[in-house]
Amino acid sequence: MPWTQRSASTAVGCRAGPTWFRNRTAGEGLQSDLDLVVVANKQERHGNMPAGSKDFDRKNNVEQVIVENPPPGEAVISVIAHSIAVAPQNYALVIRMS
Repeated sequence: MPWTQRSASTAVGCRAGPTWFRNRTAGEGLQSDLDLVVVANKQERHGNMPAGSKDFDRKNNVEQVIVENPPPGEAVISVIAHSIAVAPQNYALVIRMS
């Protein structure tokens, strides 16, 4: 089951960016693969991928989504398991608005 956080934004002209980190080595041999997904204003963004991309980062153990001037309203931030070699998979999530 994915972990999901709902966050509200009312700021104008700010920068928002959730980042997550899992304690595994990056590279082709990732043991577990988690995806960062942010949905705001009916637009879905994936960690480390350009806006509009449907792809996911399969190499890095740190993913980030930066949203310049996030729209007012709710954003849904999810960490979803693509594959887990050994459960449970620990990770940290940081959400920053500046």
